[in-house]
Amino acid sequence: MRKKIDINFLISTTASYLPKKFVFGESYRRAMKINDEFLKTSNKNKYIEEYTYKILKKTYQNAKKCVFYENYDFNSPHTDLPFIDKDIVIKSKESIITSKKNADLMTTGGTSGKPLSFYIDKSRKGWEWFWMTSGWEKSGYSKEISWRAVLRNHILGENNIEVDPLLRQVCFSNFNLTKQYLLKITEYIEKNKIQFIHAYPSAAFILSKFWLESSKKPENVKAFLCGSENILIPQKTLIQEQLGLRMFTFYGHSEKLILAHEGIKCENYHSNPFYGHVEIINSFGRPVKTPGEFGELVGTGYINTKTPFIRYKTGDYAEFVGITCPDCGHIGLTFKNVRGRWNGDKIYLSDGTTVTTTALNLHDSIYSKINGIQYHQNHIGHLSIHIVPGYRWNESAKKQLIDNFNKKLSGKMIISVKEVDELELSMNRKFQLLIQNISKP
Repeated sequence: MRKKIDINFLISTTASYLPKKFVFGESYRRAMKINDEFLKTSNKNKYIEEYTYKILKKTYQNAKKCVFYENYDFNSPHTDLPFIDKDIVIKSKESIITSKKNADLMTTGGTSGKPLSFYIDKSRKGWEWFWMTSGWEKSGYSKEISWRAVLRNHILGENNIEVDPLLRQVCFSNFNLTKQYLLKITEYIEKNKIQFIHAYPSAAFILSKFWLESSKKPENVKAFLCGSENILIPQKTLIQEQLGLRMFTFYGHSEKLILAHEGIKCENYHSNPFYGHVEIINSFGRPVKTPGEFGELVGTGYINTKTPFIRYKTGDYAEFVGITCPDCGHIGLTFKNVRGRWNGDKIYLSDGTTVTTTALNLHDSIYSKINGIQYHQNHIGHLSIHIVPGYRWNESAKKQLIDNFNKKLSGKMIISVKEVDELELSMNRKFQLLIQNISKP
């Protein structure tokens, strides 16, 4: 019986031998040109200022094609333009779309549960890929030679492995992370000398925990490339301090307005000024200018001409670091401590007040005794803490955990602890620190 030929694999293999600037199209070449110009120019601040002025003007002109932006005064300063958000885009329907020609329909659920659908240029993929991989290069990754093991939301066949020579990636299933499968992943990574693991932070944590407990960490691995979920303290602590690998994280979102990678010498997020325009605003809608102050990330996209997002409130929050990075000199808005979709991170106490999950960070002594933690709230004033026990977990640690929460929450919450084998993940295998099923006030 003849073996079935995988046409997609054959095409990907053939394309992998061609120059990337041809394979990934015009938008990839345009990004290359901008990057080359920027690296060569002596006055980088001026280059970014001029680029921002031109691209915002072009974005405004394109937005005028749709009904939604018809009455906008684009001659006013950018910071005077109105904000939009997910609900506004949903309600605007067709009026915010310039065209559906040569476009992909994107849908994102988010933590609010309301699906957001919008059209975006098919041609943006090369642009996205260039800037994403350029950011990864700070970790030692190479566009030309580096391979990645990927643990995200790929649904695979019976073999649970999918090789893509063009993107130089090996995708594994994130839906079945048993010890047997983790061993299979580890052996493949080691045998093929794969140096970078592109994963959801929760998956990176599970794999790293397995390596520590089994003493099977592949020596060829250089770093984890992590994004798309909130980054939790115990994840970074285990991967960087205990395992000794860099957890190189990046910030991006489905609307594709903001892209930011960590620096080489620091762990601040450096926004990419060529990908989109970034702001951080306070609760009054004014720009945050004080280092250490938190605010909401607001983006204006450069790559989507089909559904223009101008001053879009992402629902993600971050700590303002500076207009430039004080640690390494990166030119562009710099931030850290991103907290995604804070509306979904509020825990409701018995008196009707709320506390964010960020405020519930535990002591390192507790983190060292558990393999995972997740909050479940089905009733106001009640919180179930799901724990994946570590080898040092015992009744004393459980009491310490409950006492810690009672002290932080001033007795306004009935706390219960449930020991589980694994934490719940969403349909696309993303980790959520808080799972809530209550009618919020």
